This record gives sequence, structure tokens and C-alpha cells, in this order.
Amino acid sequence: MAEASSHIYKGEKKVLFFLHKFPFPATDGTKARIADAVIAPMLEHSQCEALVVTWEQPPNVPLDRQLIPTTGFILSRWQLLWNFLRRLWSKRPWQVEMLYDEAVEQEFRMRIAQVDVVYVQSLRLGRYVESLSPPDRAKVLLDLNDAISRHYLSGWHRYPLLWRLGVLIEGLKYRWYEKRMLRQFKWTTIIADSDKAYLQSFLTEPSTHIEVVYSSAKPVIPCRVEAGVDGPPSMYFLANVRYYPNREGLEHFLRRIWPCIKRELPDAVLYVIGKGTEKLARQYAREKGLIWTGYLSTEQLAEVVAKARICVSPVRIGAGMQTKIVEALMSGKPVVAAAEVTQWALYLPQLVGLFRCHHNDPEEWAYTIAWLIEHYEEERAKLCDERTQALLRDLFDVENVARRYQRVISRMLSCCQEGMR
Repeated sequence: MAEASSHIYKGEKKVLFFLHKFPFPATDGTKARIADAVIAPMLEHSQCEALVVTWEQPPNVPLDRQLIPTTGFILSRWQLLWNFLRRLWSKRPWQVEMLYDEAVEQEFRMRIAQVDVVYVQSLRLGRYVESLSPPDRAKVLLDLNDAISRHYLSGWHRYPLLWRLGVLIEGLKYRWYEKRMLRQFKWTTIIADSDKAYLQSFLTEPSTHIEVVYSSAKPVIPCRVEAGVDGPPSMYFLANVRYYPNREGLEHFLRRIWPCIKRELPDAVLYVIGKGTEKLARQYAREKGLIWTGYLSTEQLAEVVAKARICVSPVRIGAGMQTKIVEALMSGKPVVAAAEVTQWALYLPQLVGLFRCHHNDPEEWAYTIAWLIEHYEEERAKLCDERTQALLRDLFDVENVARRYQRVISRMLSCCQEGMR
């Protein structure tokens, strides 16, 4: 690995990170992956800069903590709405059209002529790169993150009634756009084998250039077999509930599954951790066993996870891979999750500690959780086994994920150098 990197990065290369979110501070899994596994490893060998087009307000972060020089274009909600309305009948996904701005494209075209590699964060920025010349297209690493059409087409019927038609149409638009862009770009990455298989299934010719680079993760707490957990049967759910798929999964869990768990384990406790839980906390204020913590700092989160025995992830809308599941496994906590959105685990049969239940089978959830409570020490020992932890580190540790991105970029630079000879 080190020899390959030193060969490719001989001399300083210029890298542009084209993003739709500011990568700092790393407040969620996607930002953390981009900051820690994509940007940070390139700083040692390359001149790096970022171009951001977003709806987010610029973060209040000192310049010395912003990783790299960053130019940001902030689109107002009115501008996003105007982009949506005037391009309502476009074949492109609405999210792609909403983020398009002529001034950003001019800036991007100027920057791409001056750099060796462009990392593009997701298809939402696709309109800026879809009409590039072949030489410039060869500079682009298109990080799909996950298969967005799979997310929408598999879960559109679980969105609110007034949203469903729009979500279905957006899913169909994304499926068409994913096909189009995969035919144009040689260098693409995705975070789950299940999403890669999905994308390849509707390509006319099997694609061999979609590189799977798993989401980076780190344990919330150290994985220690000897650290016992006393008290009532406890579990935790961790998510930003302002994000609709997380909220929908939690609401479904509390409505359908939690009563069955309480019948099986009357003393069960569930810690609900994350932003946006205030309304649900009021709705379930009289429900015994629910502890609403809201957003927690890193230290506070570690304390709660140390108390809990099981991580539950009832989210049932989505594609890709949930970082919080991997982080729980790396912390030695068994996970019970909805089978529908954890199909990526089928490609990792050596993985232990993840128990997949049908989203709408409360008895299966209750039985699995009760069994895990009874066999908790045994299951935790399996997870904390050095071989298991070594496997998890190999797949998901930030440094190893970073090396996979570097390998892709190294191959890109090699091909570009050969093409110039």
C-alpha cells in the first residue's frame, strides 16, 4: 500500500472536492466519512480545495479547523423552490435540478481545468459534470454513496400520502439518471455491495468499475468483554429523527413492536437518542421504559451506550449502509435491525452480532431481543473477539476506508498519466 501511494503521489497533485454539504464540523456519518476518510488522507500528498454548493448555512468553524480552503455557494430556500418549479418537467431528478446554479457551474469549470482529480459527492451534483469533455470526465471520481433510486422505489409507499407520488416519480427519475451517469463515468464508488448489485442489475452491460468502499465507522465505546451490564433489559436507538426515514422507523417501532417487547420483557428500557425527538417524547410521555435523551455529546453518548445492552435500528426506508449499526458492532453491542434495509449484510456472511428481523413482525423482534438479553454475555464475547474486531476494522476503520479511496484515486492518476503519453 505505502509503495503504491508513494509512486502515484510523487510530486504534488491538485484535488478538488465538489460537495453539497460542508464537511466540517463532522456532525453526521456522511460528513465524517468525507472529512476523515476522503479529504484528510489526501492532504499529505496533494494540494486540496473544496467547492461547496448547498442549502446549509456556513458552519461557524475557525479557519484553522476547516481542513482545506473552501469556497461556498449558499442557495436560499426560495432559489431551491424556483429551480424546482422552473424545471418541474425535467427528466433529471428534482434534487439534481434544485442544486444547479449557473454561477457555480462557471466556477466549477474554471476549477476543473486546474486540477488532477475531482471528488464529486453524490449524483445530486450530477448536472455540473454530465456534459464534461472526455478528458475532464476522466478526472472525476463520482461517489454515489448509495443507490438513491433504490431508496425511493423500495420505500415510496411508506412516506406520507401527499408525498408518495412525488417520491415515486423522483425514484424513477433517479433510476434513469443513475443508468445515464454510470455509462458516462468510469470511476464511481458506492458504500454497499447490495447497492452495487442493484445498479448493475439494470445496466445493459455489467459494470466492472463500481468500487465498493464501505462507510467508515469507529466504536462509540471500547469493546471490552469484562465490562458487565447490570440493571433492567436495556437497548438504544440512535438517529437524527428530523430525517423522515428515521422518524418513520421509530414511530413504527413504538407503535407496533415496542408493546410486544414490553409484554415479553416488562422491565425493558429504550434510550431514544438524537435530534428532533421532542414531539414524539410528548406523545409517549406516559409510556414506561422510554427514556428520551435528545442530542448527546460524544462523552454523554458513550455513557448511555455503555449502559445499554442492545442497539435497535427499526429504520425500514433506505439503501446503502447505516453507520450506526457498524459503530454499535465495533462497540461490542449486538444489533437488531429491519431486514429490508440491511441487505448489505448478506454480502458479509462472516459478520456476527447483527440480527435481522422482518420490519412488520413484532413477535420476531420481541423474541430476538429477549434471546439476546438472556445470551448477552455470550454474544458480546463473540463481538469482542479479536478476530471479529479485526474484521470490522479491516472493513470499516477510517484509515482502511481511506486507503480504498486512495487506491481508486491512484488508479485514476495512473490512467490519466498513461493517456497523456
